Amino acid sequence: MSEPGHANPAGPALRARPAPAASDRPFWDGLRAHRLTLPYCDDCAAYRYPPAPRCPHCLTAVTWRECPGRGTLWSWATARRRFAPGLGLPYTVVQVELDAQPGLLLDSTLACGEAEAVGAAPLRIGLPLTAVYLDDPRGFTVHAFQPDGADS
Repeated sequence: MSEPGHANPAGPALRARPAPAASDRPFWDGLRAHRLTLPYCDDCAAYRYPPAPRCPHCLTAVTWRECPGRGTLWSWATARRRFAPGLGLPYTVVQVELDAQPGLLLDSTLACGEAEAVGAAPLRIGLPLTAVYLDDPRGFTVHAFQPDGADS
């Protein structure tokens, strides 16, 4: 088996394998089950991201809850050079404001190239997006987002 980011004799470079820590393992376990699972503070009644064992506002221990994988495009950048292994060029990095909580931003990628995602129409701030889950044959899953109504 090739190392992450190195050429695979059977195909393109492999996506970097995530290395879950104890503090974010529920996030990665949720992705494997095709669910977006985020830390939640019961005292503040708010999701928290990035993952941490305690709420940064009240210091209460967080629990993990499934969060609906819908949101709107907050920001994006399209890479036309390879900055991350295993992503086809071009690829688009997105920040998504999740519908579940105004102001909650999640970094991800667009599930397909920018042009394929929206046809002739350009990406725009506020574009409705839905999470999709990309299974890697090496046993992990990552999330990406696609415009609402796009084929997964």
